[in-house]
Amino acid sequence: MIPRNYSFCAFLFALLPLHAVAGKHDYEDEGDYEERSVSESAPMAANGTLDVSNVAGEVLISGWDRNEIEVKGELGYGQKLDFSADGDHARVEVRWERDHEDEDEEANILISVPKTSRVRATTVSASIIVRDVTEELQLRSVSGDVTAHVYAADVNIGTISGTLQITGNKQAAEMMLSVVSGDAWVRDIDGDLTARTVSGDINIRAGKLRRTRIDTTSGDVLLRASLESDARFEVDSTSGDLRLELCGKPEAEYELSSFSGDIVAFDRHGEARNEYGPTSDLRFKLGTGGALVRIDSLSGEISLDDC
Repeated sequence: MIPRNYSFCAFLFALLPLHAVAGKHDYEDEGDYEERSVSESAPMAANGTLDVSNVAGEVLISGWDRNEIEVKGELGYGQKLDFSADGDHARVEVRWERDHEDEDEEANILISVPKTSRVRATTVSASIIVRDVTEELQLRSVSGDVTAHVYAADVNIGTISGTLQITGNKQAAEMMLSVVSGDAWVRDIDGDLTARTVSGDINIRAGKLRRTRIDTTSGDVLLRASLESDARFEVDSTSGDLRLELCGKPEAEYELSSFSGDIVAFDRHGEARNEYGPTSDLRFKLGTGGALVRIDSLSGEISLDDC
């Protein structure tokens, strides 16, 4: 399971290049810097692991029903492909030849793997797209967008200076998202969600959530979801508005607080905590109160409604 004490430092360290594995095949040819097509394939276990790294362009990873990995695409001028596979593990890396680096050159790679593979991908100045892969995903990009369809498996996805677009399959999973200087769009997820954003909005349309933790700095949160009967739902914002819809007015203990912003929850209004500052609170209970909803904002409005 993915640990819940996730930090941005760990995220940044995770962006370091992947190490090589046995069976390496590389395309370097002394003095050859021509653009080229690439095509590779090898047997791969249904539950194998794929590691991917790309320095520019786009990586599309697609699941299929064959126990095989296939790599096809076009490399930019001065780029090379390292490919290796040993059955249980495969590595695909696109990098620059020696000191050659041209921001206008891109590598566009399509990787087909067994759909029950575990996928780990890191890119710089390259987008990541994953579809039809049903097992664990670890995807990270710097200056690139990440788009993924996710299923009932752990998901850890982050980007710096890029946009996240995540579509679930209405199956319970544990999901961890992080965005720095970009927006996130999340649809059709269930289960557990941890999301952290710095300078970006997050827009979530979920099914039923069990454990939710959302932290944002300088960004708005728009969310619509239902809650499990014993759910724990927490949102913390430094500077941004929180516009939340919890379907069916869940039976829960509600604790809402804002230092400098209005609070409205199911037609209830926050009240000043004391006469010496603007901090306001709103606390109430609906039904048996089996769930917990805790929402805090330093500088922003809190709006909580039914769907």
